[in-house]
Amino acid sequence: MKTKLLSILLVVASLVGLAGGGMALKDTMDSKAYYESMAGSSGSIDTLEGGIQTLKENEPAYLEGKAALEEGKVAFEEGKKQLEEGQKAYDEGKALLEEKQSEYDAGVKQLEAADKKLKEGYQTLVNNHKAYEQGKKDYEQGEKDLAAAKAYYADPITQLKAGIAQCEAALKSLEEGSDQYNATKTQLQTLQAQLNAINSGLSSNEKKLKEGKKQLEAYELGTLRYYDGKRAYEAGKKQLEEGAVALEEGKAQLEEAAKQLEEGKVKLDDAEKQLADGEQQLAVFEDGRAQVIDGLNTAMGTGDVAGRLGEGFSFMRDEENLDYDKAQQVVDAARAYAATVTGGVTKELASKAIASGATLLASVLALVGAIFGFGGKVPALGKFSIGALVLGAIGLVLALLAGNSYSAAAGAGSAALLLAGGGANAVGGLLGSIGGLGAKKAPAAPAAE
Repeated sequence: MKTKLLSILLVVASLVGLAGGGMALKDTMDSKAYYESMAGSSGSIDTLEGGIQTLKENEPAYLEGKAALEEGKVAFEEGKKQLEEGQKAYDEGKALLEEKQSEYDAGVKQLEAADKKLKEGYQTLVNNHKAYEQGKKDYEQGEKDLAAAKAYYADPITQLKAGIAQCEAALKSLEEGSDQYNATKTQLQTLQAQLNAINSGLSSNEKKLKEGKKQLEAYELGTLRYYDGKRAYEAGKKQLEEGAVALEEGKAQLEEAAKQLEEGKVKLDDAEKQLADGEQQLAVFEDGRAQVIDGLNTAMGTGDVAGRLGEGFSFMRDEENLDYDKAQQVVDAARAYAATVTGGVTKELASKAIASGATLLASVLALVGAIFGFGGKVPALGKFSIGALVLGAIGLVLALLAGNSYSAAAGAGSAALLLAGGGANAVGGLLGSIGGLGAKKAPAAPAAE
C-alpha cells in the first residue's frame, strides 16, 4: 500500500512537472521568436493593424472552441492512460491464465495416470486376496506345526547330543583302529546324522514360515499403499475440479476485459480524430494570432516604444488573448520607432529553457519510478526518485533565478506553473527516494504447486 501511494504521488508530481515544463518551454521558445523578430525590421504596421482587427472579429468563436478542446485533451489523456493500464493488466492476466491452463492440463494427465495405476493396483489386490487369506491360514498353521515339532524333537535332540558327547569322549580313550574304536565312531556318525536331519527339517520349516510371512506383509503393504494412493487421488481430483471452475471464471473475465479494451480503443480513436480536427480548426486562428503577437512583440521591443506606452503596459488581456485596444496603441506607438532587444533577454530565456528541460526530465524519471513502483520494484522506484529530486530541484532553482520580466513582456504566463512543476518533482522525488530506498526487499512469491 505504501509503495502504491508513493507511485501515485510520483505520477501526480510528474503530470504537474510535464505541464509546467512543457508550457514554460513553449513560452520560452515563443518569447525567443518574439525578441528575435524585434531585432529586425518591425514589419508592415498596416498589415499588423489589419491582423488585429481580424482576430478581434473571430476571437469569440475561437475561445469557445479552445475551451472544449482543452477539456477533450484532458479526457483523452486520462482515457489513454486507463487503456494502457488495462492492456497491461489484460496481458498479465492472459499470461497467468495460460500458465494455469498448462498446469491444469498437466494435472489432468497425472490424475489419469494415477487413476490407471489405482485400478491396476486394486485388481492386483483382488486377484491375490484369496491367496493372501490362504497364506495367512497356512502361516498360522505353520507356526503351530513348527512349535509342535520343536516340542516333539526337544528330548530326542537332547538325547542325541548326549550320545554324541559320550561317543566323542569314548573315542579319546580307545585305540585308534581297534574294533571297538571303529564301532564307536560309526555310532557317532549315525547319531550326528540323525541330529542333522532333525535340525535341517526344523530349519526348512522356519525358512518356509519366514517366506510366507514376507508374502503376507507384502500384500498388506500393498493394501496400505493402495488406500494412501486413493486418498491422494481423491484430493487431487477435487483440486483439479476447483481449478477447472477457477479457469472458466478467469476465461470469462478475460473475455470481458478484451471486449472492454476493444470498446475503449474505438472510443479513444474517435476522440483522437475529434481532437485532431479541433486542433486544425483552432490552429488557423492561433497561427494568425501568433503572427500578430510576433509583430506586436517586435514593435514593443523597438526603441522606446515600451517606454512611450508606460510601465506595466501589456497588449495581452490574459496569458494567451490580446487586448485589442492596447494592441492598437502598440501599433500607433510602433509607427514611430523600432529597437533591438536588450541583453537581459538572452540570460532570462536561456535560464528558463534549462529549467524547463530539467523539469521535464525530472517528470519523466518520476513517471518511470512510479511505473516500477506499481510493478512492486521498490528499489528502482527509489533510484528514479533520486533523479527526479535532483533535476526537479535544479529546475526550481533556475526558474527562481531566471526571473520573468522579459517573458511576461512577450506574453508568457507559465512562470508559476514552472515553479510548481520543479517543486512537485523535488518533493515527490524526495518522498519516493526515502520510501523506495528505505524499504525492505519483498519476499519471493511461493512456487505454484
